[in-house]
Amino acid sequence: LAATGFIKWLFSVDRLAAGLQRVPLPAQTALGGLAGGGIALSFPEGLGNGFDVTHGMLQGQADTTRLRGPDGMLALGNLTLLLVALFVIKLLATSISIGSGGSGGVWVLDPSGKHLGTIAHGETATTNVAFGGDDWKTLFFTSRNTLGSVQCKIAGVPVPVGN
Repeated sequence: LAATGFIKWLFSVDRLAAGLQRVPLPAQTALGGLAGGGIALSFPEGLGNGFDVTHGMLQGQADTTRLRGPDGMLALGNLTLLLVALFVIKLLATSISIGSGGSGGVWVLDPSGKHLGTIAHGETATTNVAFGGDDWKTLFFTSRNTLGSVQCKIAGVPVPVGN
Protein backbone atom coordinates (compact mmCIF):
# COMPACT_ATOMS: atom_id res chain seq x y z
CA LEU A 1 0.00 0.00 0.00
CA ALA A 2 2.80 2.43 0.92
CA ALA A 3 4.74 1.58 -2.26
CA THR A 4 1.67 2.23 -4.42
CA GLY A 5 1.10 5.57 -2.71
CA PHE A 6 4.76 6.48 -3.16
CA ILE A 7 4.69 5.74 -6.91
CA LYS A 8 1.44 7.67 -7.41
CA TRP A 9 2.81 10.67 -5.49
CA LEU A 10 6.10 10.47 -7.43
CA PHE A 11 4.30 10.53 -10.78
CA SER A 12 2.12 13.43 -9.58
CA VAL A 13 5.19 15.51 -8.75
CA ASP A 14 6.77 14.45 -12.06
CA ARG A 15 3.65 15.64 -13.96
CA LEU A 16 3.75 18.91 -12.04
CA ALA A 17 7.41 19.38 -13.01
CA ALA A 18 6.58 18.49 -16.62
CA GLY A 19 4.12 21.38 -16.57
CA LEU A 20 7.10 23.66 -15.94
CA GLN A 21 8.69 22.82 -19.31
CA ARG A 22 9.03 26.50 -20.16
CA VAL A 23 11.41 26.76 -17.22
CA PRO A 24 14.90 25.56 -18.24
CA LEU A 25 15.96 22.21 -16.75
CA PRO A 26 18.78 23.74 -14.66
CA ALA A 27 16.27 26.14 -13.07
CA GLN A 28 13.84 23.26 -12.40
CA THR A 29 16.65 21.31 -10.76
CA ALA A 30 17.67 24.37 -8.71
CA LEU A 31 14.08 24.84 -7.51
CA GLY A 32 13.95 21.17 -6.56
CA GLY A 33 17.26 21.54 -4.73
CA LEU A 34 15.98 24.55 -2.80
CA ALA A 35 12.81 22.71 -1.81
CA GLY A 36 14.78 19.58 -0.83
CA GLY A 37 17.28 21.72 1.09
CA GLY A 38 14.43 23.41 2.95
CA ILE A 39 13.09 20.02 3.98
CA ALA A 40 16.58 18.88 5.01
CA LEU A 41 17.15 21.98 7.14
CA SER A 42 13.76 21.63 8.80
CA PHE A 43 13.89 17.85 9.27
CA PRO A 44 17.46 16.46 9.01
CA GLU A 45 16.04 13.07 10.05
CA GLY A 46 14.83 12.74 6.46
CA LEU A 47 18.36 12.76 5.02
CA GLY A 48 20.04 9.57 3.86
CA ASN A 49 18.33 6.22 3.71
CA GLY A 50 16.56 6.69 7.05
CA PHE A 51 17.88 3.49 8.59
CA ASP A 52 19.75 5.12 11.49
CA VAL A 53 16.89 7.35 12.63
CA THR A 54 14.30 4.57 12.18
CA HIS A 55 16.47 2.13 14.12
CA GLY A 56 17.02 4.78 16.80
CA MET A 57 13.25 5.35 17.06
CA LEU A 58 12.58 1.65 17.46
CA GLN A 59 15.28 1.46 20.18
CA GLY A 60 14.02 4.64 21.89
CA GLN A 61 17.38 6.36 21.31
CA ALA A 62 16.60 8.83 18.49
CA ASP A 63 16.30 12.58 19.06
CA THR A 64 12.85 13.18 17.58
CA THR A 65 12.34 16.74 18.81
CA ARG A 66 11.84 18.16 15.31
CA LEU A 67 9.48 15.40 14.24
CA ARG A 68 7.28 15.97 17.31
CA GLY A 69 6.62 19.57 16.32
CA PRO A 70 6.52 22.79 18.34
CA ASP A 71 3.61 21.75 20.55
CA GLY A 72 4.86 18.20 21.13
CA MET A 73 1.82 17.03 19.15
CA LEU A 74 3.53 13.76 18.25
CA ALA A 75 4.51 12.28 21.59
CA LEU A 76 7.61 10.09 21.69
CA GLY A 77 5.42 7.31 23.02
CA ASN A 78 3.44 7.29 19.79
CA LEU A 79 6.03 5.52 17.66
CA THR A 80 3.60 4.85 14.80
CA LEU A 81 2.93 8.57 14.25
CA LEU A 82 6.65 9.36 14.38
CA LEU A 83 7.42 6.71 11.76
CA VAL A 84 4.58 7.96 9.56
CA ALA A 85 5.91 11.53 9.88
CA LEU A 86 9.39 10.34 8.83
CA PHE A 87 7.89 8.41 5.91
CA VAL A 88 5.98 11.48 4.69
CA ILE A 89 9.09 13.68 4.95
CA LYS A 90 11.16 11.18 2.97
CA LEU A 91 8.34 10.78 0.42
CA LEU A 92 8.21 14.54 -0.16
CA ALA A 93 11.99 14.94 -0.39
CA THR A 94 12.44 12.01 -2.79
CA SER A 95 9.53 13.03 -5.00
CA ILE A 96 10.72 16.63 -5.25
CA SER A 97 14.26 15.52 -6.06
CA ILE A 98 13.28 13.05 -8.78
CA GLY A 99 10.37 15.09 -10.14
CA SER A 100 12.48 18.22 -10.56
CA GLY A 101 15.16 16.42 -12.58
CA GLY A 102 17.47 15.76 -9.68
CA SER A 103 18.41 12.33 -10.95
CA GLY A 104 18.43 12.92 -14.70
CA GLY A 105 21.67 11.19 -15.56
CA VAL A 106 24.01 8.30 -14.98
CA TRP A 107 26.56 8.78 -12.23
CA VAL A 108 30.10 7.60 -12.97
CA LEU A 109 31.84 6.28 -9.85
CA ASP A 110 35.33 4.92 -9.21
CA PRO A 111 35.73 1.57 -7.37
CA SER A 112 35.76 3.37 -4.00
CA GLY A 113 32.41 5.06 -4.75
CA LYS A 114 33.81 8.54 -5.45
CA HIS A 115 31.63 10.50 -7.89
CA LEU A 116 33.74 11.18 -11.01
CA GLY A 117 31.04 12.77 -13.14
CA THR A 118 27.55 12.45 -14.56
CA ILE A 119 26.41 11.41 -18.03
CA ALA A 120 23.45 13.76 -18.52
CA HIS A 121 20.74 12.55 -20.86
CA GLY A 122 18.01 15.15 -20.34
CA GLU A 123 15.36 12.84 -18.91
CA THR A 124 14.07 13.13 -15.35
CA ALA A 125 15.11 9.64 -14.26
CA THR A 126 17.39 6.78 -15.24
CA THR A 127 15.59 3.45 -14.91
CA ASN A 128 18.29 0.97 -16.00
CA VAL A 129 21.87 0.75 -17.28
CA ALA A 130 23.91 -2.04 -18.88
CA PHE A 131 27.15 -2.37 -20.82
CA GLY A 132 27.07 -4.08 -24.21
CA GLY A 133 28.40 -4.02 -27.75
CA ASP A 134 31.18 -6.15 -29.22
CA ASP A 135 33.83 -4.55 -27.00
CA TRP A 136 31.60 -3.91 -23.94
CA LYS A 137 32.35 -0.16 -24.26
CA THR A 138 28.77 0.90 -25.05
CA LEU A 139 26.72 1.94 -22.04
CA PHE A 140 23.00 1.53 -22.71
CA PHE A 141 20.54 3.35 -20.47
CA THR A 142 16.78 3.70 -20.25
CA SER A 143 14.50 6.32 -18.80
CA ARG A 144 10.73 6.09 -18.48
CA ASN A 145 10.29 6.47 -22.24
CA THR A 146 13.77 6.53 -23.83
CA LEU A 147 16.54 4.10 -24.75
CA GLY A 148 19.95 5.69 -25.22
CA SER A 149 23.60 4.77 -25.41
CA VAL A 150 27.00 6.38 -25.00
CA GLN A 151 30.45 5.14 -26.00
CA CYS A 152 32.89 4.78 -23.11
CA LYS A 153 36.69 4.63 -23.09
CA ILE A 154 36.74 1.75 -20.62
CA ALA A 155 34.87 -1.53 -21.08
CA GLY A 156 32.21 -2.57 -18.62
CA VAL A 157 32.33 -5.92 -16.87
CA PRO A 158 30.62 -8.58 -19.04
CA VAL A 159 27.57 -10.22 -17.50
CA PRO A 160 28.23 -13.93 -16.86
CA VAL A 161 26.06 -16.30 -18.86
CA GLY A 162 24.42 -19.09 -16.87
CA ASN A 163 25.28 -22.73 -17.53
